[in-house]
Amino acid sequence: MHSQTIQAVTEELVTRRKQFKKAKLKWRVSNKKSARRSLGWIPFKKVAIKYADGYIQYGKHQFKLWDSYGLSKYTVKTGSFVEDSRGRWYVCLVVDSIKTEKTTAKTSIGIDLGLKDLATCSDGVKLKAPKIYRQYE
Repeated sequence: MHSQTIQAVTEELVTRRKQFKKAKLKWRVSNKKSARRSLGWIPFKKVAIKYADGYIQYGKHQFKLWDSYGLSKYTVKTGSFVEDSRGRWYVCLVVDSIKTEKTTAKTSIGIDLGLKDLATCSDGVKLKAPKIYRQYE
């Protein structure tokens, strides 16, 4: 196991102990048959992982990914391997994304919600209410 992983786990432990003001946290049970069993969680930092060509390399292991987001365009910051309640493992990645500037609105508009008309805008536009309930009267 990478030393960065151990550091990330201890940082999370300290954060949760401070958050809940507890000296000792109550962990879930480790019995595989129990409904309240602990789920797997392995965090990692940027130096512990490499991403290239649809594969993530963690230590000496390579894991193939289904890359639906085009991760090669982004730089990976941190992440974790997580287990769901059915025993399936996933990788969660935090990436740097390009910041887009928000456009500022030139004018403002008021919207009045109603029953007869769904909405009436301050510029006079009226949106008709869908009368799907009429067939049930």
